[in-house]
Amino acid sequence: MNKKESIIVLYQYIAEVIKSLKTEKKDIHNEEWYYFLENLPKHPGITFNYLDNKNNLSNQKILQVEKLAFLKPLYIDKELLEWVNGDWDDYKASVKLLSEKIVKENNSVKVVNISEEEKEKLEKLLKDRKLWIEEQKKIEVVRKLFDTLYAKYLTLDRDSDSLELLVANGIVKVPNEDIYYPILLKKVNFSLDAERNLIMVIDSSDNDFITQELYLNFLAEVENVNLDNVFKLGDKIVENNIHPISKTDLIKDFFREFIHNLNPRAEFVEDKKINDDDNIITIEWKPILFIRKKDDGKIEAINNIIKDIEGGGEIPGYLTELVGIIENDKKEVEDIPDILFTKETNNEQVEIIKNIYSHKAVVVQGPPGTGKTHTIANLLGHFLAEGKNVLITSQTKKALEVLKEKIPNEIQDLCISMLDDDSNDLGNSVESISEKLGYLNLEQLKNEYEEIERNRNDLKEDIKNIKRKIFNIKYQESKPIIYNNESISLKEAGEFLRKNERELDKIPGIVSSGVLCPINNEELDFLKSGYKKSVSKEEEKEIELGLNKISDFWSLEEFEEMLEAKKEIMFKIELLLKNRKYHINDEILYIDDNIIIDLEKFKNYTDIDNIIPEELKIIEDWKKDVCIAGTENSGDRKIWLDFIKDIKKLYELTNNTKDKFFKKDIVYKDIDVSTAKNLIIALKNGLEKPGFFFKHRLRKAKREIADKVTINKRILETLYDCDLALDYTNLVELEENTKNSWNLLMAGNTLIDRVNNNKNFSKQLYSYADQMEYLLNWYDKERKVFLNKIENAGFERLDISKTEGSPIYVDEINQILDFIPILEELIAIGKVGLEYREVDKKRTEYLERIESIIKEKSFLGNEIKNAIEKGNTEKYSETLKKLEVLVGKEELYRKYKDLLKNVKAVANLWADELEKGLFNEKIENIYNAWRYKQISQTLKELIEKPYESLQEDILEKSEELNKLTAELVTKKTWYNIVKFIEEKDNLAISQALRGWKQTIQKIGKGTGKNTVLYKKHAKEKMLLCQKVVPAWIMPLNKVFDTLNPVENKFDIVIVDEASQSDISSLILLYMAKKIIIVGDDKQVSPSDVGINIDKINMFRRKYIKGKIANDDLYGIRASLYSIVSTTFQPISLREHFRSVPEIIGYSNKTSYDNQILPLRDSNSSILKPAIVECKVDGKRDEKNKINKIEAKAIVSLIEVCIGMKEYKNSTFGVISLLGDEQAELIQNLIVKRIPAIEIENHKILCGNPASFQGDERDVMFISLVDSSENNKTLRLVGEGVEGATRKRYNVAISRAKDQLWIVHSIDKSSLKEGDLRKELFEYIDTIKEKENTFEKTIDENTVISDFENEIVKRLLEKNYTVKQQWKVGSYDIDIVAIYGEKKIAIECDGKNLNHSQEEIMANLAEQEVLERCGWEFIRVRASQYFRNPDKAIKELILQLEEKGIYPNNKEIQSNRVELLDSIKAEALELMEKYEEN
Repeated sequence: MNKKESIIVLYQYIAEVIKSLKTEKKDIHNEEWYYFLENLPKHPGITFNYLDNKNNLSNQKILQVEKLAFLKPLYIDKELLEWVNGDWDDYKASVKLLSEKIVKENNSVKVVNISEEEKEKLEKLLKDRKLWIEEQKKIEVVRKLFDTLYAKYLTLDRDSDSLELLVANGIVKVPNEDIYYPILLKKVNFSLDAERNLIMVIDSSDNDFITQELYLNFLAEVENVNLDNVFKLGDKIVENNIHPISKTDLIKDFFREFIHNLNPRAEFVEDKKINDDDNIITIEWKPILFIRKKDDGKIEAINNIIKDIEGGGEIPGYLTELVGIIENDKKEVEDIPDILFTKETNNEQVEIIKNIYSHKAVVVQGPPGTGKTHTIANLLGHFLAEGKNVLITSQTKKALEVLKEKIPNEIQDLCISMLDDDSNDLGNSVESISEKLGYLNLEQLKNEYEEIERNRNDLKEDIKNIKRKIFNIKYQESKPIIYNNESISLKEAGEFLRKNERELDKIPGIVSSGVLCPINNEELDFLKSGYKKSVSKEEEKEIELGLNKISDFWSLEEFEEMLEAKKEIMFKIELLLKNRKYHINDEILYIDDNIIIDLEKFKNYTDIDNIIPEELKIIEDWKKDVCIAGTENSGDRKIWLDFIKDIKKLYELTNNTKDKFFKKDIVYKDIDVSTAKNLIIALKNGLEKPGFFFKHRLRKAKREIADKVTINKRILETLYDCDLALDYTNLVELEENTKNSWNLLMAGNTLIDRVNNNKNFSKQLYSYADQMEYLLNWYDKERKVFLNKIENAGFERLDISKTEGSPIYVDEINQILDFIPILEELIAIGKVGLEYREVDKKRTEYLERIESIIKEKSFLGNEIKNAIEKGNTEKYSETLKKLEVLVGKEELYRKYKDLLKNVKAVANLWADELEKGLFNEKIENIYNAWRYKQISQTLKELIEKPYESLQEDILEKSEELNKLTAELVTKKTWYNIVKFIEEKDNLAISQALRGWKQTIQKIGKGTGKNTVLYKKHAKEKMLLCQKVVPAWIMPLNKVFDTLNPVENKFDIVIVDEASQSDISSLILLYMAKKIIIVGDDKQVSPSDVGINIDKINMFRRKYIKGKIANDDLYGIRASLYSIVSTTFQPISLREHFRSVPEIIGYSNKTSYDNQILPLRDSNSSILKPAIVECKVDGKRDEKNKINKIEAKAIVSLIEVCIGMKEYKNSTFGVISLLGDEQAELIQNLIVKRIPAIEIENHKILCGNPASFQGDERDVMFISLVDSSENNKTLRLVGEGVEGATRKRYNVAISRAKDQLWIVHSIDKSSLKEGDLRKELFEYIDTIKEKENTFEKTIDENTVISDFENEIVKRLLEKNYTVKQQWKVGSYDIDIVAIYGEKKIAIECDGKNLNHSQEEIMANLAEQEVLERCGWEFIRVRASQYFRNPDKAIKELILQLEEKGIYPNNKEIQSNRVELLDSIKAEALELMEKYEEN
């Protein structure tokens, strides 16, 4: 398939899948939630408004419900209360009046009756209490309605990407079709005033554009209705602005008109009493509030794409790659511009930018909390500056909510964030562009941004230079002084220099720093004493020319072996040729200059031993005769063919009658075969016809045959005897005829006697039949083949000489067959010739190789060459020995030159003196002298350098760079906007922008008579203006609902949380020139629960199987991320900023192979411990997948936490790890028990892992739901299909920033191996162990460097709490000083480690990352410390105190255990309290 067809079938498949997943609701009772507004209780706390004013339906309140406080209990005197049985203050409790009571008086007990006065007072109070109870119950109804609406408000807020709230009216009921659904719909919104405990349903749509919907889908398959008639009524809704929440005649008349147009028999319920038996379609005025799943317009989008492709629309290259079509066009690799990130960045973000310029698609893996939003904000700023128009989308709006805030303020208005139905952002953007268009000048903008670019480049160069200086200082300070691979601390170095100055200061000049001594004492003596006594001038000359290796030459044994082999083969050839002359030239063997064998052809002929056919291996005259007889011109061919036929017939008859004649001795007496045959026939005829006449004949026959023919000496008597004798006679007759033919054809041939004398004549003759047949056909069929084989095997073609008077074919046959014995000899000669050729070739090649490697003027080389040419083994051996001696001396020569070179490379002056013989210093230990020289130079170079001031400079300039980058992004973005507007093609947009501003000014306060008209004009202009907006931020459902993928093409599309997006999101790939897919295959992906997989597979087979690459991966569980990452290798974000290490450690270990780098410190949160395991005595309800005790426990825990100062500013979330029912139960309990203001302030949200993906909370509560029962082993919770369960656990655990509560009802001992819950509990146990241990002193074995250890020792002596090698993710901090919850990093410059330049750069980069995470650093430099340790420590302590780090007499730890116990105890009390009520 071509690319167009492949893409079309892919989108057709996606469309079919979408359609199959979509179920059209026909009954309002089957929607997500519904509430008939007629059922609203009548109470002052509930306000319901009909929107009947068609001219003012904008932003109207439809419903308002207040969560009223309960009335205080009625006051009752304590004495009266004693006469009441029951809880007086509880309106749900029943109370009873007592007529008597028992009282104690003077140590005795008596019964007292109620007085009439008391009774009268109590009866009046009971009446008042009854009224109070009624009012409390009414309030309870209102409160329950508030809780219901608020719970739905939270659900919509959580699932706004898939659910929407509507009001509706005009419910159509179709008998026998299960249809009960409204036709007039309008989207509305919840609005919450948490402080006043009010929840409202608001119609927030703009009055200028009617958004009511005439919904008819549910009627599509109904018979006897006319949908064409009712479609046009949609215009009437717009004309009259008919609102669902209306009760005027206008709406009712509309319903009448609708239903009668739909079906003439149908009725409006108010017009006629309808019975169920009437069986007619009805419509009913019945306002309703309900929630449904959104229709996101995907099918329409796909249809538009397919239509565009069919019309020749351009298909993005990465989309064709995805389906497995690689086009030959060269990929355009764009130049990477200056990368403009306005926020902190890392290497992965830079890699993403670089990849998008070299590829059309980039995939980014973003594990939890790795800064995906931050990364996207950085990318967005860069792309806007480059003049790109960008779409940023995600499966849910959660991931997009804070994105806009992360880009520079000055360009935020250029990013339209459409997370819901509010279009204010578009208006703000157009207004901002329109306003700035009035004073922004294109040329001025260009000049401004170019100046900023210059300043920024200068600043970058300054920062680069400062970093280089810092690096050099750090490198010098941290680089140990090396002697013979031994690290020497600066402390040891100073002591060494002071002690050894006179003895070791011997080496002249300057030496290279950081290198080992180039020579030892023995080598020094070798250089000084003069090596030339061992090497003559001639030898030195030969060495300088360059000696060959001994291994370059054959050994003497190999040389002799070659010569001996050559001699033996020559003997073989001479033996075969019998003194004939021969020679081999260019692979040709010549014999007597007549016979020629091409040895190359001979070698390559693979079947040389079978070149002569088996039938011709022995040549006899008769064979020639047969060959000649077989030619076309011969007249004897038929004779031979008949003869062969007789042979085969005789052989066959002999075999067939062998059994018949077994032990039958048939003898002819004095008669020949022919006579015998006649006698037998006469006898047989007489026996067959025994009549009178024939009896006479029988007697005659018997008389004539008598005993002339006998069987086993018995005369013939029966028909059987006659038949047997006759068969035998026929065989004998055939044998005699065949023998006669044989004798005739083979006359004069020795073969005739061999056959005739053979007892088994027929068998012997038969053995030659195949040969005769082959030879008869040889001339015509085999001759040419045979001659070609001879030629192909390297022999000369036979030259046939003509004999006068003889046919040519006779000559050919005779001469070819005569040549065969000669050919056998030549084959033997050819084989030996090959051996000779191989040996001679080996000698020639060796000689050529020697000639190529020996030096032109080398005496030894020429000697060995002559020895090879002459085959002189004695000379060859002698020359090899000379070479061996010289090789030994070459080592001395090389050693001398190398030693001088080595010295010269690191100590030039010293080398010159050695070469000239001027260096005569006596040095007992050259290593110590060299060590001294190295150390003295290094310490001389370690002067005071301004490290701290350079650090301050770089921080200052980095801040300035960030500001300049933001300015540059702003200026370039606005420049590109203005440039776009001012282009001729965009004149209409420019006019619309200017016109929109003027129109808005005309609207003013919105009270003029033409306001509606002006608003309409403004909206029309805005639709055109939006084309200039460069950045759109909207969830996927909004993209599909709002943007036509054909008309809205973006330079860049960025998709966040792409692992949640199903295959329908492949629509996005058609909207982008380039695309960035951000997701994580370790997090929740699309689910296939409740989906007909067989049906999906049927669609796959129908549309894409075998037509696109990886078609099996396009299943219902496939995500945009999983599909695209099959073609494009993901770039992984690794730095984790969200959770404290204890929390993210679980996901890091179980899902990411510890590749995540946690950059938050444990103590960055005051909530301890980070993970809390809370076991309750709960029980799972198998039917509903809920655990009420767990739910109540979680709500109680949240209630308690909200009241504690430690959690004052914390946000809370709850995730159920087993189904949605538990989450819904918990949310309803939260709404019921926790005030809305607290829910909003703490952003309390409940859901499943999928609904929380892309979101986070400070504190998360996880409900495992499952429970252990009767010590039974729990069912295994494993990885799940395609790791789905593992993904849910990963997402759930990683949502928490500061603290994670695992609330469960499980006996951990009942969990099986491989159960994810067991794994989770085991992880929690390891975290508990780590949190319970805190070491003040470091392990004695953890020796990193003497310098670090000295600093630590001095600080410990001052009673500071310090730890070495403090882990922050994969980073190590040298020393951390701790005071309470406060920590400071101490970096030792000059520690005794052999750091490479790369390690130093990495260390500096790590510090930048850690400073981004809030760490503060103090640096201690070895050069300063070892000059004056006391002074350096004093300065360090001053810096520590400035940063709030003091000595500790006792370890300060937060009261973690008490806080936890307090929370749990209070939560338990709350649970008990609610249970009582």
